[in-house]
Amino acid sequence: MKTSVNIKMEENVRDQAKQLFDSLGLDMTSAVNIFLKTAIREQGIPFALSVSEQDKVQSEIEKKLHLDIRTSEQEYKKGEGIPLNQAIGELKAKYDIKI
Repeated sequence: MKTSVNIKMEENVRDQAKQLFDSLGLDMTSAVNIFLKTAIREQGIPFALSVSEQDKVQSEIEKKLHLDIRTSEQEYKKGEGIPLNQAIGELKAKYDIKI
């Protein structure tokens, strides 16, 4: 049988937690249930779910790469482009891509 629990917290804490849990694909109820069940199993404060710093860095790199590609496409349309092999070589060097 399920029951409801009301808790009080600062509004900004609730909002920040909701944003974090959304990024992890969880709602507040699921996140709290995960925490409580794990705390019971571990008999203590169990763990912290976090968004990996690596994922954040990767996302920023991808955004920058997409922007560079769009800029290159616009330059190419204006006749200002460079050969594809040269562009790929420059992007590999700029982003230290080893392919």
